Amino acid sequence: MAGCGMACTPLRVLTLIAIGVGAGLVDMSMRGGRIILAKDRPDPVAPVPVPNPNPNPNPDSSSPTPAPVDALPGAAQGAIRDIGIAEAKEWYDKGAMFLDARPRRDSEREGRIPGSQLLGPGDVDRNPPPEILDVLDPEKEVVIYCIGGDCHDSHNLAAMLEARGFTKLMVLAEGFPAWVKAGYEVDKSPLPPE
Repeated sequence: MAGCGMACTPLRVLTLIAIGVGAGLVDMSMRGGRIILAKDRPDPVAPVPVPNPNPNPNPDSSSPTPAPVDALPGAAQGAIRDIGIAEAKEWYDKGAMFLDARPRRDSEREGRIPGSQLLGPGDVDRNPPPEILDVLDPEKEVVIYCIGGDCHDSHNLAAMLEARGFTKLMVLAEGFPAWVKAGYEVDKSPLPPE
């Protein structure tokens, strides 16, 4: 391109814009299709409150029954809330639906919470949609997990389900590794074919 002078400048600008738009679309698809505007992003300098995953300071004492999600502040708006491993186990024992947002290969290799159903954020808008969406009740408690930490699949899935009318969504903030570390049962049986 040497020697093209000013004539190449608009082409370079358009190329850079196209690259930026493409990167933005890739980023958006990785976040489950949600567009986050700069005005909606949290202040990067402001401290971000981190919920206490175990509000019971004495884990050996019997913990109280978890409050129904609809009794929580903001639940009328379909709030998604993070929960810790102790509360997740309580909801499991009460029969809440558990969704595994991890990739199928991880669930096959590491196992999963018994009775949980595989549903990744990318599966929600699949055509045809997965059968699990037909049997999930938007009015019932749903606990979603992935690997925790830097994995955002469980939160992305929760946001997509909230947009579809689900109102009682919880995310196991520490993810599947916390379930294993707590010594709870893990289902390592083969998954049905896709």
